[in-house]
Amino acid sequence: MEFPAFNVDPEKRGEIFREHCEVIRQAHRTRFAPIRWSDGELLSADLIPKPTTWEIPLFVTGHSRQSLDWIARESHGWINSPRPPKMQRLIVEDWREEVMKQCGAA
Repeated sequence: MEFPAFNVDPEKRGEIFREHCEVIRQAHRTRFAPIRWSDGELLSADLIPKPTTWEIPLFVTGHSRQSLDWIARESHGWINSPRPPKMQRLIVEDWREEVMKQCGAA
């Protein structure tokens, strides 16, 4: 695993993932705004080029140590390892149900 190589506690990877997703979004949406996170900060600098849309689509692979409701709320899609067809169908149905809840449609 890459976490020990960078002296990062692998048990914190879910928290780190969420935090870094937010940092990326802040960098896309702001210009020269100070951005601070647990392991760093971006001051007097900007990320360019900016996306031409509000945000660049984020696809979560696996669960990335996130709940299904977080994935449905915070991502634009979910890439999951294929499983037997019946199980895959249930996973996709759960995903769609969560997305509908987040949209207020369920």
